[in-house]
Amino acid sequence: MFLSSFVSFPGLGIDPFEMNSVAFSIFGLDIAWYGITMTMAILLGCILTARLAVKAGYVLDDILDMVLLVIPSAVLGARLYYVLFSDMHIGGIGDLLAIHRGGLAIYGGVIGGLIAGISVAKYKKMRIARFADQAGPAMLLGMIIGRLGNFINVEAYGYETDLPWRMGIGRVADNMRYVHPTFLYEMILSGIGLVLILFMYKKKKFDGQIFLMYIGWYGLGRSLIEQLRADSLTQGSLRVSALLGAASFALATGYIIWRLIAKGKSEDLEEQCYYPGSKRYVEGKDKTDRIDEKEKSELPKESAVADFDTIESDESDDAE
Repeated sequence: MFLSSFVSFPGLGIDPFEMNSVAFSIFGLDIAWYGITMTMAILLGCILTARLAVKAGYVLDDILDMVLLVIPSAVLGARLYYVLFSDMHIGGIGDLLAIHRGGLAIYGGVIGGLIAGISVAKYKKMRIARFADQAGPAMLLGMIIGRLGNFINVEAYGYETDLPWRMGIGRVADNMRYVHPTFLYEMILSGIGLVLILFMYKKKKFDGQIFLMYIGWYGLGRSLIEQLRADSLTQGSLRVSALLGAASFALATGYIIWRLIAKGKSEDLEEQCYYPGSKRYVEGKDKTDRIDEKEKSELPKESAVADFDTIESDESDDAE
């Protein structure tokens, strides 16, 4: 990654243009486009999650509490994952926390955020699998926006290619090499995945299905795209994120198929978003009460007429 680079897409008729990773400076402090795009990704992802979660029955205050712990945990997880699987030299805690110099990994962020989310959900007695379904679409939205930061930084690209959609990169406009725009592949794949899981959102058969669809879809795409990237995190000859992506796809897809075949639609979908014992749990609104109400509403009309006749007869006896 260079502070300033030139980019082109000759096969698409786009001539070289300059990309600067710094958006502006404040009192000598450079504000990077990558930081801006990541902030927008987090903000819009949180807004989407909150909208879906409130409609599902979660309380906004609990969502905000979740966000306050999940975001820093996700950033820390993304940093630790990158440091663990890269060849970066860490001289001290300052280097470890210097995320402004670059070095975050999406899978680490997912893992860190998931651990924090589960912790908050258990404390507040929230149905974590259902809440995760609200976060799945937001994760894909965030990834689409976040990859724009990679484009501006001129990073996360692939090996050299001569395909029509190849991307030219270089420090000067007349000396460029042409590579796979793998960040763009991931943006497109995440966009398709976002449309698919939003379409399936109201059709899900069990809590957690939407989140597992996100894990499986992203895992499949990442495992394939990672084979083209020139900057993959590796352990020996293994591409760590490609391996994790393939495993995520296999496990998530396998569980969805097994769950749908073995159990079909879950009755838990009718339960409240909070478990009994939570201060948010409302007594008298559990599944049993709703079933009783449903049964009453489905009583045959003849029964209702008979009950009315009985009451009318009793009143006539009293009058006599």
